[in-house]
Amino acid sequence: MRFQRLPLAILARGFALLILGALYPVLAFGLDQTYEGKLVPDSGSAPIPIVVEVKEVATFLRGSVKTSSPIMGNGAIESGGNVSGQCTVNVALSKTISLRLRGTCEQKSYSGYYTLYDSQTRSATTGSFKLAGKAPETAKVDGGHGAAGTTGGTISCAKSNTLCLSACPRDYSTGAALCANHCRAKLKTCRGPAKKPPAIAE
Repeated sequence: MRFQRLPLAILARGFALLILGALYPVLAFGLDQTYEGKLVPDSGSAPIPIVVEVKEVATFLRGSVKTSSPIMGNGAIESGGNVSGQCTVNVALSKTISLRLRGTCEQKSYSGYYTLYDSQTRSATTGSFKLAGKAPETAKVDGGHGAAGTTGGTISCAKSNTLCLSACPRDYSTGAALCANHCRAKLKTCRGPAKKPPAIAE
């Protein structure tokens, strides 16, 4: 019996390590970005300004989407995922209009194709988009002194850390622990290196 149980234990441990190895890069380098740009209809009609805020946790995407005239709407991402750099986002912009984005996503850009569904007219329009990633918010509040060196930067880092932790799984799994470690690492990077106390003259 011992010779039968040993291979199973080894396989189980190996499988757990494979999952851990696959999950860690996702948590370490997951998307946490705001994209801005325009949806360009295939019909040649006016482009639609759009802002997409996404945060990735274990390949799932959360966040919000907002569009401006000629089609105004906003809503939280209902479902979304990132599979090997290919992101899909589904959101209801209003009671009648829903949007689906799908394409290549990275920190600097998100580009691909979209479909707008109108349940009232039972019609769908398609097009393409190429959105640019914005600079981190903490880089804008420093007033020229560095984000971590000001009260505004510190508050922004703390707020980002709170949002990061709130998106982590609420259990005692390995994924939850890795997510929390990832948030702590981001907070440390946001705050920057600790300042050394001034030397005391002898």
